[in-house]
Amino acid sequence: TAMPYVSDLAERFSLSFVPGIVVEDERMADYWMNSPLYLMPKVETGSDAMASMAEGQRVILPGARAIAGPEIPLSGYTYQTLLSTSELAYICPLESESMARDASMATGRQQLAVSVSHYDEVSDTESRAVFLGSLYALVDNSLLNSTYNLDMTLSMLRYLTQRDAAETVPVRSLTDTSMP
Repeated sequence: TAMPYVSDLAERFSLSFVPGIVVEDERMADYWMNSPLYLMPKVETGSDAMASMAEGQRVILPGARAIAGPEIPLSGYTYQTLLSTSELAYICPLESESMARDASMATGRQQLAVSVSHYDEVSDTESRAVFLGSLYALVDNSLLNSTYNLDMTLSMLRYLTQRDAAETVPVRSLTDTSMP
């Protein structure tokens, strides 16, 4: 709710941020500092946006939110999961007094980062977007410098800026060189 434009942008691609915080099950070793709120998700190195990440590199996502994808993908759009949890992860409501799992909490593999691409044949252009369920992963300096979060950020930026054709701006010809 603090960033409505990000949610609005995600909705344009039929994505949404699931209310609540993703918590990894205590039986999993995929969290950092003995806190189930500091997730160390699986990096999908086979995805286009994570192609420059090496197998086994780990990132840390504190306070992550799950990203729900469309039941039926939009025509012409390609969705790829970039980061995901184990099958034992669950979503804890923000108003919950405890982080302990109960029967009302959604359980299962959660998407924590998703890329979307769309190719428009008419204009011969491609648009891309990346949605990440934890802004702290990109802005927390200690996480960027002590983990592979910086590598993840660079990989996502390479994916977003990759262009097959160069953009050009035509130069106007100078008509009058005299200075009044």
